[in-house]
Amino acid sequence: MAWWRRPALAPLLLVIAYMVFGIAWVFTNPPGFAPDEPEHYVKAIGIAHGEVRGDPAPYTQLPIVNSQMLQWLNLSTRLVRVPAGMGACLYFRLPIDGRCPEGRPPPTPARQPTYVASYPPFMYVGAAAATRLGNTTTTALLLGRLATLLQSVALVGAAAALLGAGRGGVLSLVGLVASVTPTSVFIFSELSASGLEIAGGICFAAALIRLTGDDPPPRWLWPLLLLSAVVLALSRTFGPVWVGFDVCWAVGLLGLRATRLRLRAHRGWASATGAILVVAIAANVAWQMAVAPHPPLTLAALRSGAGSVFGGVATLGRQLIGVFGWIDVPLPWPAYLPWALMLALLLLGAFLVAGRRQRWVLLGVCAGIGVLTLGVAVVIAAAAPGFQMQTRYVLPAAVALPLLAGELLRLHRAAIDGRLLAVAVPAAVLVAAAVQAWGLEVNAQYYRHNVNGYVSYITPPGWRPPLGWYPWIALSGLGCAALAAVAFITTRQATPSPPGPTAMSQMPA
Repeated sequence: MAWWRRPALAPLLLVIAYMVFGIAWVFTNPPGFAPDEPEHYVKAIGIAHGEVRGDPAPYTQLPIVNSQMLQWLNLSTRLVRVPAGMGACLYFRLPIDGRCPEGRPPPTPARQPTYVASYPPFMYVGAAAATRLGNTTTTALLLGRLATLLQSVALVGAAAALLGAGRGGVLSLVGLVASVTPTSVFIFSELSASGLEIAGGICFAAALIRLTGDDPPPRWLWPLLLLSAVVLALSRTFGPVWVGFDVCWAVGLLGLRATRLRLRAHRGWASATGAILVVAIAANVAWQMAVAPHPPLTLAALRSGAGSVFGGVATLGRQLIGVFGWIDVPLPWPAYLPWALMLALLLLGAFLVAGRRQRWVLLGVCAGIGVLTLGVAVVIAAAAPGFQMQTRYVLPAAVALPLLAGELLRLHRAAIDGRLLAVAVPAAVLVAAAVQAWGLEVNAQYYRHNVNGYVSYITPPGWRPPLGWYPWIALSGLGCAALAAVAFITTRQATPSPPGPTAMSQMPA
């Protein structure tokens, strides 16, 4: 067998690409220059030293935070123990090169506040364990970032295996390539639970697609489905909502009768998965009820949340593809166009070739993502005026849309001109490679020349990562090469034969 025909090669190359891009992000993004990362870092350090919840301790002031926002943050703020030399600086900042912006060293052993203390602690365990291997803030943060990245990319790799191996070549992976945007890879490299939440959403959606589309599914599908469902359910506040949303569209794809038959055929795994998932959801809900504040939902919050969504569609769209730092380092506008075009063609192509039920499900997923985005925006507006809706909050659900569209194209590839696929698929992969590298370079240029992120006086200008810039530029090039190899494989593969009948392809047209 020629090397490019090996079924596991394209998924493996995708995993390599995302891993090396993620490692480049870990080391080139300055400490703390990801959304709320200093607070997540303090929370992870606290968990690493046995303080899961901490003690209440309100802030008296925070820069660029009004009194209502400060009041809400203080409902979630708690003190946790931080060892000497591993502390954060004032006002959600981390030391750069061992120094705080004020010129002082990090604090001596102390109890420090974090305003993300009320977030579910479950997905911080891996990063917290990694931070114990560090003896300074920088080393602990980098180790925590690497731990988060490894877990996140492992889940994406599981999704690649579920969707790709032996299922019609690289075409089966196009939805995955479109769903893992530069924003996603950036968040995978941040020390927080958001990366695992997004990666869990990707893997769970891929597992449901494989479960509904193949008969019989591989033996290793159910363990991956269970793992990703638990990760998604335990990750953050809305984790149980994302699980329910994905299950709904999967049932809609198969239909109630076919779903019952499919679950009955795998009764043991289905029962175990359902029971463990119920426990995971209950654990998340119990934590929220015991620890997290509960904002009052008012008509004013509804108006404010709706206004932030309908008035910020372009901003949310850019954040979907690539906005970095504390949501203040965007890509240049030409970088958004090819990715947006790729997503639009993917969705349009899937809609045109899909059967009747599949079209309704695709439209339902689109509508559901819109409703969920509005709902999250309303909750954020209810918490305090001034908090901004961000796309990353709903990415764990939104990733299902390109994944589902990619699967529908694979199922109906016989209805698509093979010459068109031979051009479009490798082009999509090359677009992904170019924009992923572009995002890294834009972020690097921003901090290389003048660091003035979320607060203009956070760090002195001229950030320089460990080992300098050249190793990480080379690593970015390696990620591009891995994706280029995937595109090359596409050009070498013969046009696959039409798929056999499956539960999805037998749906009424």
